[in-house]
Amino acid sequence: MDTKFSVALHILIMFSETTEKLTSEKIAKSVNTNPSHIRKIITFLKKANLLTRQKGTFEYSLVKDKSVLNLFDIYKAVNQDKLLCTHQNSNKNCPVGHSINKVLDPIIIEAEKELENYLSKIFLLDVIEKIRKEITENN
Repeated sequence: MDTKFSVALHILIMFSETTEKLTSEKIAKSVNTNPSHIRKIITFLKKANLLTRQKGTFEYSLVKDKSVLNLFDIYKAVNQDKLLCTHQNSNKNCPVGHSINKVLDPIIIEAEKELENYLSKIFLLDVIEKIRKEITENN
């Protein structure tokens, strides 16, 4: 799994909670990545209709309220591929190669259902509140 999901959460939280004017450079500094990576993730979020942009600016806002935007919606926005994949070119003359996908595919399908179920129950606001609590406890 890559970091697109956590970066997307980071971006959405910043747009949701920051009152200052944000740029891809400022967000990239917070994420510790490059601005082009931030713009790429923002593009995914816009295509999924999770972020909207005011014309002629870099000002974005959430399309859905943070209390109803669940983590699975965010996950889907940035991960078009499956979480887990099996290799497709195994040697069919090998006993393991012949059977590996038949055995693993149902396991992977179930794991993805569990992930969807779990992430669908957690909302962006839940993450924001945990971050606020963490900040308060560390100050």
